[in-house]
Amino acid sequence: MGSHNPLYNVAGAVRMSGKLDQAALRHTLNTVVQRHEALRTTFVMADGKPVQAIAPQLDLELAVTDLSGLPPSEREARAQWLLQDEAQTPFNLATGPLIRSGLLRLSAEEHILLVTIHHIVSDGWSMGVLVREVGALYAAHVQGRSSPLPPLPIQYADFAEWQRQWLSGAVLDRQLGYWRKRLADCPELLNLPTDRPRPAAATHVGASMPFSIPAELADKLRKLSRGKGCTLFMTLCAAFNVLLARYSGQNDVCIGTPIANRNHAGIEGLIGFFVNTLVLRTQVDPEQGFNALLDQVRKHTLEAYAHQDIPFEYLVETLQPKRHASYTPLFQVMLVLHNTPMGELVLPGLAMTQLESEGVSSKFDLSLVLREGEGGCRVISNMPRTCSTPPPLRASAPTSSICCKRSRRIPRARLVACRCSAKPSANSLSTDGTMGHGAILPMQAPFRSCSNSARNAIRTALHWLSAIAA
Repeated sequence: MGSHNPLYNVAGAVRMSGKLDQAALRHTLNTVVQRHEALRTTFVMADGKPVQAIAPQLDLELAVTDLSGLPPSEREARAQWLLQDEAQTPFNLATGPLIRSGLLRLSAEEHILLVTIHHIVSDGWSMGVLVREVGALYAAHVQGRSSPLPPLPIQYADFAEWQRQWLSGAVLDRQLGYWRKRLADCPELLNLPTDRPRPAAATHVGASMPFSIPAELADKLRKLSRGKGCTLFMTLCAAFNVLLARYSGQNDVCIGTPIANRNHAGIEGLIGFFVNTLVLRTQVDPEQGFNALLDQVRKHTLEAYAHQDIPFEYLVETLQPKRHASYTPLFQVMLVLHNTPMGELVLPGLAMTQLESEGVSSKFDLSLVLREGEGGCRVISNMPRTCSTPPPLRASAPTSSICCKRSRRIPRARLVACRCSAKPSANSLSTDGTMGHGAILPMQAPFRSCSNSARNAIRTALHWLSAIAA
């Protein structure tokens, strides 16, 4: 159960300006670890199978690296290097611990807190739990108060045992039956054209590009969604499917999406790996209008939610799709929409700034991660460096502009009515990510035809979303 792969590391870093009580911070982190058995869990082999081993006590170190003696420019560069190195340091699942913490001291009142957890004992929801508990416990400790957090009603192992017993017999047969039928004869690969040939084995070395869906456009999309009895995710999923179908030349599209899988009140406050992955399959018919496609996506998404309990790994084991070292089974594109507030870490006497690591991994051919906020949606596009043009996703490049007739009528117009042009035009998106006047939609336009394929795809998506929301 040793590991030399940091792909499933979940790393966070926060810059803290002000007077930090290091002893209180260390006490706070260890209190959280003691509250949650998942953070004290390792995985050992017993009779050839991995089993959980829960330590009754774990003393989490808060290693301090003092950089205050370095010149300012060198200090920041060294801090960034250490941040990336920590995020890329693998865990050993058998020996643990599967959580690490560290503190970079930049000056007497300037620190960076690093926390890294293995995904096997945590998920996105868990990080929100961690942030809230650290904030509450640190404040109580420095103010001389007792813990304000109530005892946890159950632990992750209790949930795992309950799930194992419940997901059996008729329940298991019903849910598996749905997925067998839904994914029967699904395409092995969504063949998105890339700048380079697919490698024999995935390297998972990725690059990312952030951008935003403006608040006005996000509001229009929400209004469109409400009018169709859909969620914002369903509308974005439908538009994303059109984009993928046009770029790949395939009308049968499978994408993956995570679901929190926290449908019981007793587990909402737990740290642990609850998240599951659902496969959403869509038939993109060029003769359909967008409204008809949205109806299909809504129907199949709701069905998937009703059969969300089968772990994705178990589904793959049962369905036995063809496996290949260079891509994931059942789907290769992931769409994520975070609409539950993560919350901000607030510690008394400290100003906090979340930091991003430049070291990026990529589990899939393309991931689109959206986070809703008051100012629209913040989006990060992620893809492997081995398939994209370097320098990856950040350089400016000309855009292939594909103009769509009667964009304001796209929800009713046939998808095939959208024509494309290979040459840039006045309707092209500018290099700063702002939208022009026309809605664009690619018609099997290969990524490799553009000097910056991923950026062009994202710009196209924004135009398409603008058109359907108009």
